[in-house]
Amino acid sequence: MCRRFHIKGKKILDLCSGDGLNSYIFFSDASLVDAIDFSSDALKFSQKMMMHHSNIKYSKIDILKEPFPQKKYDIIFWRAGIAYFSTNELKYILKKISQSLNKEGHLIGSSPLPNKNSIKTSGQINLKYSRSYINKLLGYNFKSIELIDSFYGNRQNLSFICNNK
Repeated sequence: MCRRFHIKGKKILDLCSGDGLNSYIFFSDASLVDAIDFSSDALKFSQKMMMHHSNIKYSKIDILKEPFPQKKYDIIFWRAGIAYFSTNELKYILKKISQSLNKEGHLIGSSPLPNKNSIKTSGQINLKYSRSYINKLLGYNFKSIELIDSFYGNRQNLSFICNNK
């Protein structure tokens, strides 16, 4: 199933935003976008290269040690960040995400799934998570989980949409 999410007027957290491209391209109609990442280099690049929208705020934040910029969000977007954290860190982050979503809020994200050709990129510590394991991790904090597999060449991605409805 393919869902459409209307973002106009929504508060969005772009978690592990990297170069900020997703925030700039996809979330420009949101009322607020907090694009956060741990990498100073990624944030400098996003601020230098991206044309700025007044609703996007780029911040360097360690999500394991610091609070998110806002208490509640309508959508938390987390693309490809799972491979950068251990299992215990992921459990903590997913709980924090769940607690930071509005009642009708959604976590939308993706993670690469490992295969024999998987190569870790800079900073990734874990490429061992399977589809069933990611589903289990998400299930600790979310009542509704939708998983979508996609393939691109040798790469397999698992996208997810979660909420507490």
